[in-house]
Amino acid sequence: MKYLCHLENALKFVTTNLSFLESLASLHMRMFVAISFPYRWPCASKRRRQPLEKDWL
Repeated sequence: MKYLCHLENALKFVTTNLSFLESLASLHMRMFVAISFPYRWPCASKRRRQPLEKDWL
């Protein structure tokens, strides 16, 4: 029973902090993409200046 109570407390802790962790993760991903994008595709950004909508369709 002690394990079950511990599990319930852990679940409460996770659910209360889930929104904070989600916002932190999305912010981290946005920063990572913004930093890595110019270094990852320098040729594509220099070659064409128009939007890349054709590549996604």
